[in-house]
Amino acid sequence: MLLIGMAQGRSGWLVKSNREAGKGRADIIIINCLKNSGIIIEVKHTNDESKLQAKAEEACQQIKDMNYNEYFLGFQINQKEEYGIAFCGKMCKVLKK
Repeated sequence: MLLIGMAQGRSGWLVKSNREAGKGRADIIIINCLKNSGIIIEVKHTNDESKLQAKAEEACQQIKDMNYNEYFLGFQINQKEEYGIAFCGKMCKVLKK
């Protein structure tokens, strides 16, 4: 919810949470209407800090496997970014693909 709240405050950004996309539901989809760009964020949790990297990679792989980028087909998106984020307590790992 923190990530969604931070993104919703931006002018020109369309923020969707748990939205149907591709073959599943993406955690967070952001469309920057001013720059015609899109962001997909998939979030994972682990109780083992040593698994943060693997969970972030799993999140990125899920974006690809579930084809979440299909959500952007109805928009004129010139640039797409994908982020896999893994949390463990107060620690996090962010991967950009």
